[in-house]
Amino acid sequence: MTLSRSQLEQIRADAGADAVPIDFAKMASWSEVEAAAFFESGGDDHGPPPALQMVMDDLAMRFVVNCPAEEQESFERLLFQVEAAFWFYDDEYREIWPHSFPCFTLLQFAQKLFEMCELLKPFAARTSELYEKFRQYKIQIPTCGAMLLDQSQTKERLPVPEKLEAGR
Repeated sequence: MTLSRSQLEQIRADAGADAVPIDFAKMASWSEVEAAAFFESGGDDHGPPPALQMVMDDLAMRFVVNCPAEEQESFERLLFQVEAAFWFYDDEYREIWPHSFPCFTLLQFAQKLFEMCELLKPFAARTSELYEKFRQYKIQIPTCGAMLLDQSQTKERLPVPEKLEAGR
């Protein structure tokens, strides 16, 4: 499908990116999603988004296949690598192309990665079970935190990152 100049102008207006120039010769062959991603990024041309399979292959290579051998000794440890891949996916791919890739929970992401990664594929049917064991393991690990108090120190506010509020 070819985008018309008026369609590109509308997509640019919808993204609130009126200052971003339209290169019609270059953009005419883009999809609406690609054009929206370009304008929403303020004109940073990262090109069209890669296919989800390519993204998952990249993440599998970065975080699972090439991780240290000791990280592959147990699923609890391996799922920390999957979690790192999840945050990379969310912070990089979804940030650059927000409308091109699905918004996953960590479990959904793990299921998709297990389905698409050759190393993990034999265990794909057990992803939910492995994830639950990982969650149980993870809550046993001490972490640091903070508590915000009002001046009288009688009320507290527990900040929750936006992504967690959205069901993550």
